[in-house]
Amino acid sequence: MSKHAMHSCPDCGMEFGSAWAVTNHQRTCPVRQSHELRSIQENLEWKRGRIERWLHESYASAARAFAAYHNGHIEEARRLHQWVAEDFESTIAELTALSEGVAQAGSSHYPRLAKLRGDVKLHLEQAQDLRLILETLQRDYGQGA
Repeated sequence: MSKHAMHSCPDCGMEFGSAWAVTNHQRTCPVRQSHELRSIQENLEWKRGRIERWLHESYASAARAFAAYHNGHIEEARRLHQWVAEDFESTIAELTALSEGVAQAGSSHYPRLAKLRGDVKLHLEQAQDLRLILETLQRDYGQGA
């Protein structure tokens, strides 16, 4: 049995069985018609992307800090540890604000926002894991500075 290709509306994320159905939908798509909705959605997705990049960089830097401490490269380890620790609280504040923004936009039930809600939930869990990593660095190796 063959799988049917799904076509998504680039504005709201709704999926359709054909490109024609998407084209037809786009004429009445509430997100496409509302500059405010689109602006809110794009702003939230931009913030999510920034936080996601920071999380990836922080995990990599924390891992490099552990390796540097283990291999006796104390100066490099402290520099990496300090970088992650300094940015952590401000980024957590941004992530919390993003989570609140997604919750406020949650009254609209568009698939792109549902995906964004899931992404933010995952990032909150990753941030908690990173907090535990930083606590371990702090406990085992002291202040990053």
